[in-house]
Amino acid sequence: MVLVALFFQPILGVIHHAKYKKVGGRQIWSYLHLFNGRIFITLGIANGGLGLWMAGASNKLKTAYIAVAVIMWVLWMLSAVWGEWRRWRTSKFAQPGVPRRKLDEGRAF
Repeated sequence: MVLVALFFQPILGVIHHAKYKKVGGRQIWSYLHLFNGRIFITLGIANGGLGLWMAGASNKLKTAYIAVAVIMWVLWMLSAVWGEWRRWRTSKFAQPGVPRRKLDEGRAF
């Protein structure tokens, strides 16, 4: 299942990029790309743990994998939330009819 998602992720990314450049903002393709990526990266991390379990790895190795995976996942989610918050904060200053990328030029974040 994770492999299937990896097949669609680049396609959604190309569509997202083309539409974003055209309209200057996110469309449904952007949210599909984000949702697909976040869900299936999480499932990929779980798949790594499952692989260790199926391989009969030691408890010490499985515990180390889980600890590192959880820390990295939490850091990744915090950075995603922080990025979305920054995006929301700057969108409050958006002017109707002006693409967002024009507003961002020259603005220090």
